[in-house]
Amino acid sequence: MCSAPTGTDKNVKSSDPAAGVAFALSPRMANKVLDSGYVGTRIAWVKIAGPVYNIFFITTYIPHKGRTQTPRAKDTIKQL
Repeated sequence: MCSAPTGTDKNVKSSDPAAGVAFALSPRMANKVLDSGYVGTRIAWVKIAGPVYNIFFITTYIPHKGRTQTPRAKDTIKQL
């Protein structure tokens, strides 16, 4: 599984305990991971070796529009 750090990760400072995204990969797909990473606590990506072309997946958690604390939706979209 590839994941971005959460607000409880000791290596990342985050004041948002609700943040965090992940990919759940089968063992077969996990063996094909070429690279993975994250940006902050709300964006994660993984590059998987495909049969013809490599496949690049990005997942995000965009905060709801009514959120009053940072990060807001526009902050995450700017990072993306």
